[in-house]
Amino acid sequence: GSTIYSIPKAKRISKKKENVALISKLQNRILDIVKEEKIYKSLPHGKKKVSFMICTDSKSTLEILHQMLDIETDEVVVSVFSSSIKFLTAEQIKIAETIDAQIILFNVMALEFETTALVHHFDIIYHLAAAINSCYRR
Repeated sequence: GSTIYSIPKAKRISKKKENVALISKLQNRILDIVKEEKIYKSLPHGKKKVSFMICTDSKSTLEILHQMLDIETDEVVVSVFSSSIKFLTAEQIKIAETIDAQIILFNVMALEFETTALVHHFDIIYHLAAAINSCYRR
């Protein structure tokens, strides 16, 4: 038997390279927009914005955490910037670092990537609720 080899067309290869470059440019532009929004978004004097990125084991848990973090007081506005089920990508973690968002992991594995973001890892919903309440009462 003879073996048949297939050589991809040069056009396809150059298209893939163009797509990778375009995706990279878009990701960088998104990070720039996020930085600008962080710097220029104004809050009333004395009010602090605390941003979170959430990763949970299920959609129902994610919905519960969104409700738990729907907090606004005279001093603080809590914002869930991004959420995910099962895992966070390196790009999501990079964005969390860029906007100084804290990461909440609930009933999922630890992050596979190094990060400078503050990471909270919980497996029991009551412990998470207690942590939120203790921050809220300060």
